[in-house]
Amino acid sequence: MTASTSTPSTEHKDFLSREVTFTKVLKALEPNHKTHMIALCGMGGVGKTTMTKRLKMVVQERKIFIFIVEAVIGERTDPIAIQEAIADYLSVELNQKTKSARAEKLRQEFKAKSDGGKNKFFVILDDVWQFVDLEDIGLSLFPNQGVDFKVLLTSRDTNVCTMMGVDDNSIHNIGLLTGAEAQSLFHQFVETSDPELHKIGKDIVRKM
Repeated sequence: MTASTSTPSTEHKDFLSREVTFTKVLKALEPNHKTHMIALCGMGGVGKTTMTKRLKMVVQERKIFIFIVEAVIGERTDPIAIQEAIADYLSVELNQKTKSARAEKLRQEFKAKSDGGKNKFFVILDDVWQFVDLEDIGLSLFPNQGVDFKVLLTSRDTNVCTMMGVDDNSIHNIGLLTGAEAQSLFHQFVETSDPELHKIGKDIVRKM
């Protein structure tokens, strides 16, 4: 039995169960779509971050946004750390000591770099466990004062996404792979010509 040389990050795009969700989210990121808050939800390890990386790659290729800003939130939400991550992407130095003053600095930078709405922002908040106040990172729930942006959240909890202002029809759930897809993925990484080992592989996937 030998390991395959397939690359994990590029394989999910071949699965229909992922493609439907990917297409819906990509459409919501287009400039003519009025949605400004979008979420990818699902259990840990289901592929939310992988899909987000692919979405980022596509919008970069299509030049939909001028600025792409990212922050990995994690289980323990730290507003100061999130502000720092946003500031790095905006090339801003935050010297202010209070959370509110730093938020105001980011808000002014978003406005300045927006150039009256000409430059669009794509803000990715990955692995959100708890409510994150967008005011803390210089954004409000609605694009105003000339700042045009889209926010993509990834979270295990749909309630968190709702609390942050994502409409129900903009929350996209990523479920488990179908049985056939799981078998296909397994054999992309493990190849064998031994019928007995092939059967064992099928049993492993069936029990997962």
